[in-house]
Amino acid sequence: MTTCCDVARRGGIIGKGERCDMGETATQRIETTGMHCPSCVKLVKMSVEELDGIETVDVDLEGGLTEVRYDTSSTDVEHIVGKIEAAGYGAAPIE
Repeated sequence: MTTCCDVARRGGIIGKGERCDMGETATQRIETTGMHCPSCVKLVKMSVEELDGIETVDVDLEGGLTEVRYDTSSTDVEHIVGKIEAAGYGAAPIE
């Protein structure tokens, strides 16, 4: 689902990491397995950032955690987990 916030981000009206007031913002921690080096971290981060509505992505190699802040009107946890898994890593939301 593409929202007006997504269109504004693509058009440069709203910068990466800037808040759009369209939807609620949520933060999700995800256990991320299979990462071995800084390149793995970069791949996970870049993969998740491809989704609409992503505000921040922090990946901790040593802790095996990815923390994502996102606009709930643009994406959800299942899509975020799917992106991490599609990049070749294990991913499980932490409740």
